[in-house]
Amino acid sequence: MVNGSSDVFPKIANDPENQVHLVGSFKTTVGPLDTFTHIWEYRGYTGYDMTVARQESQEYYQTYRKEIANYLVSRRSDLMQEFAFWNTVPPRALGGIFELRTYMLKPGKLLEWEQHWRKGLEVRKNFMEPIGAWFTQIGSLNRVYHIWQFPGIL
Repeated sequence: MVNGSSDVFPKIANDPENQVHLVGSFKTTVGPLDTFTHIWEYRGYTGYDMTVARQESQEYYQTYRKEIANYLVSRRSDLMQEFAFWNTVPPRALGGIFELRTYMLKPGKLLEWEQHWRKGLEVRKNFMEPIGAWFTQIGSLNRVYHIWQFPGIL
């Protein structure tokens, strides 16, 4: 672990001046290994701009960014909007196993895809808890992400 990095995300999430909270941090065990996903929920684009600018001015964050760069192969960031029918659950310590699914859609097909997808969601809720679902607005466009938690497997 990068020196002091375990404090960085809690500092960001718990700073009342930031306009963000951490939905979750996940380590991939199936799929692209050694991959970590962090989902932050900002208070709109204004909250995103303010929080990012504020973090860049924090000494602890600058130190973290320099140190972590020695370990990274790549980074990617997408700004997403949650689906209106599926609000992201409030942050909480859930533990367990999560499934993150990503779909790359044909351009212009989001609404059509959503209509078909919503039909299967109710059935899936019988087996696992929905955490959140989003579609990209900035970054890798035409992508949909959704996360589910498997109950008490471990």
